[in-house]
Amino acid sequence: GLVANIPGTVFRCDIDADWTMEFLSEAIEELVGYPSSDFIGNRTRSFASVVHPEDRKRLAAEIDVSVSDRRPYTTDYRVIHRDGSVRYVIEQGQAVMNADGRVRLDGAIFDVTERRRAEIEGLKLAAIVESSDDAIVSTQLDGTVTSWNKGAEALFGYTAAEMVGESISTLAP
Repeated sequence: GLVANIPGTVFRCDIDADWTMEFLSEAIEELVGYPSSDFIGNRTRSFASVVHPEDRKRLAAEIDVSVSDRRPYTTDYRVIHRDGSVRYVIEQGQAVMNADGRVRLDGAIFDVTERRRAEIEGLKLAAIVESSDDAIVSTQLDGTVTSWNKGAEALFGYTAAEMVGESISTLAP
């Protein structure tokens, strides 16, 4: 019940190339489209097989540093869902030594796909605004300038550093 109420996937795995799972909560199925039983002991597939190929080396390196420094880690990477879509996750974990002396990772994985996609769209929009030759300016309701692009600099002759935080009435008192 406790694990089922966590808004993410809880795991315990070996520190190996496959991230061989000893325990993986049922929430993994929503995240990657495969049931947790597929991953236990690499029964059907390894967890490494759903980590995006471009993220595998970096993920392993970050976790290795955390394990060797004996500190918790937080990292982000992509996983590939059964349907082929890419999901963005944040993983938090720590190496733990069990009574049998084996060191494993305990942690949780959280789906941040919607937040990451919104960030990407925001970055795209910001790039469009910044590269536009048109003057694009945003203000607060009281007229305080909050953004000023290169087009506004060219048209009005003020840099963003000069205008952000100033009143838009500077242009037309």
